[in-house]
Amino acid sequence: MPTPVCSSGHVLPDEIISALTHIRDGSTADAQESEILDFKEDPARSAKAAGRNQDAKLVDFLLDECVCLANGEGGDAHILLGVADRIPGPAAFTGTDREPAWLVEKIFNGTKPNLRVEAEIIRYEGARLVWIRIPAALTVYERTKGQATRRMGTSCVPLTNAERQALIAARANPDFTAAVAEAKIEDLDPLAVAEARSRLAARRSAAGQTDPVPQTMNGLLEELGLLTQKKELTVAAEILLMPMRRGRLSVRHLLRTVPGGEPRVREISSPLVLAFREILDRISESAPQEIDRVDLGGGQEVPLPAFPARAVDEVVANALIHRDWNMTAPVVVDQSPRILLVWSPGPLPYGVTEENLLTTVSHPRNHKLMAAMRMMGLAEESSRGFDRMWVSMLATGRRAPEVETTQSSVQVTISAGRPDRDFVVGVHRLTDVHGREVIHSVFTLIVLRHLFDHPLITLREVASQTQQSELSVREGMDWLGDIGLVQPVSDSVQEWVLTDHSRRLLAQEKERTVAAVSIQEWLEAKLNSGAGVLAREAAEELGVDREEITGILRHLRTLGRAMIDPEGPQRGPSTRWVAGR
Repeated sequence: MPTPVCSSGHVLPDEIISALTHIRDGSTADAQESEILDFKEDPARSAKAAGRNQDAKLVDFLLDECVCLANGEGGDAHILLGVADRIPGPAAFTGTDREPAWLVEKIFNGTKPNLRVEAEIIRYEGARLVWIRIPAALTVYERTKGQATRRMGTSCVPLTNAERQALIAARANPDFTAAVAEAKIEDLDPLAVAEARSRLAARRSAAGQTDPVPQTMNGLLEELGLLTQKKELTVAAEILLMPMRRGRLSVRHLLRTVPGGEPRVREISSPLVLAFREILDRISESAPQEIDRVDLGGGQEVPLPAFPARAVDEVVANALIHRDWNMTAPVVVDQSPRILLVWSPGPLPYGVTEENLLTTVSHPRNHKLMAAMRMMGLAEESSRGFDRMWVSMLATGRRAPEVETTQSSVQVTISAGRPDRDFVVGVHRLTDVHGREVIHSVFTLIVLRHLFDHPLITLREVASQTQQSELSVREGMDWLGDIGLVQPVSDSVQEWVLTDHSRRLLAQEKERTVAAVSIQEWLEAKLNSGAGVLAREAAEELGVDREEITGILRHLRTLGRAMIDPEGPQRGPSTRWVAGR
């Protein structure tokens, strides 16, 4: 039985060899086509193409088919050039004189983004064919004129705009953990499996479910979604229930007893379902359990640990679940008495940026892993985790975490700080009045924290800090106004202050002089008093963006009420504004 011979020595995929064999034995090429395989006769070898622009016709076909196959869901796809579609037997192999490099160039230049295929000559049944391989795509491709289709069975169907956007999102955020694992079910760690079963049972019990947890290994894995449709083990199962491969770690924990000191290193390579609890326990054991104590009145006191447990849980869970498991580096936890820094390999998931951490819809990179951990109570699928970190830190009188991202890593730092006891007491009092759900929302706490430190907050400042649109901010601030937490400064509803009631509950007994006036009125009062205004100092005192202050001062200049001091710098941070003449 003849075997196709590749010019490079590569071995053809079994599906192509099988299809060629069936054609030689009497089938037709179109009967052998599939979601990842197509055949095409070179128009230069077809009598039907006589007199036509054969090159243009071939290129047009290849562009359509390569885009279609690249946008399909079958993975690597293939075109065999030099095979007639509807001629059975050896006569179907009409061959081609096309050079692979010419074909690759035409496909590359005719698609966007440029699709790079591989092409090489194969010989079969005395014919010279060209095998074109279209690699599994990481984005959506289209022709330079904008047409985009995808392979459905053996047909190419147009992509709607919604389908195109969904495909772009899916390919920009592939789920590595859903792939088939190299390991077998018998390789799973018994302790990890027992822990998974125990956690699943506890989660079900807490949810009031009475169904028993599957006692068989396959039943448990299926319940957790850790098997493929063919009952093969997924990479998610390997990560959760097997020790890391030799030379790899789950987590590296660096413990520094003094800031910047030499760390004690603990390397964890256990299965993730065990490593998760191990690293949390190690952080807890190594952190001061009380760095301050708050008197809430009535004999009630609460200790404040160095790092709130909820914030620690979220930052560690985020790092382990959403990291890029294709990368070999471990998650690194660098802990000192006042700082907890968690570094994870890989960028933020698709669609998530530093500017929308608190508001974007969750885009988990590792869907299979995430779903299994959610079922075991180790993660919440609907949450990004960042909002909970913010709430935990702000409610305990700290500052929000710092997040630094690159194309290869995400780093989150939480600081023990010096907890603001007055703010903690104020939050407790407001919670007694308005309820935990209202006060312990990330939106409310961000606004309260700012208004505790500054006399007012502007629309622009709320939008910036809460990462929301101005429309959403207006609705949110209106709602806080309706329940009596804040009130607008004027009819313009661009600036808000705490209500007298909220100020008293936040232990701000002394009313601030700016509370009843707008920023513009405050600035005019300063100017008219002869004190003059530096934009940066006003911005710091009022807690607003410097550009807002500068914009209002320029507006007052157009009204003749303000001017830059002619005896001082005319530009820069030291520019002083005085009353107009």
